[in-house]
Amino acid sequence: MVGLLYFSVNAVPDPPQLRVVVTGELDVLSAPGLRGAVARRSAEGCSSVVLDLDGVTFIDCTGLSALLACQQEVAASGGTLSVAALSAAVTRVIELTGTAGRFDTMTLESA
Repeated sequence: MVGLLYFSVNAVPDPPQLRVVVTGELDVLSAPGLRGAVARRSAEGCSSVVLDLDGVTFIDCTGLSALLACQQEVAASGGTLSVAALSAAVTRVIELTGTAGRFDTMTLESA
């Protein structure tokens, strides 16, 4: 029996910033939802994206790939992407893969 997977993306536009709160498992099934939320930022007039990843309980290589793709897409359009409030799961994956330096980080208070 397969258990239920939990994932949510809450995108809160406050132009010029878009805050994206990610909760649950960021994997092959949920990564497109994150990429879609970030991709819609231009239509909402947001050039700055802040990802709040504190609620991410699991992340696999597809989830990490989605984070990197979001960063590249936002940068390519002249915007900025920052990550805030990293969960232990996300911290471990980006440290193990050596990708921590690819992301701008900020504290939740300054986001």
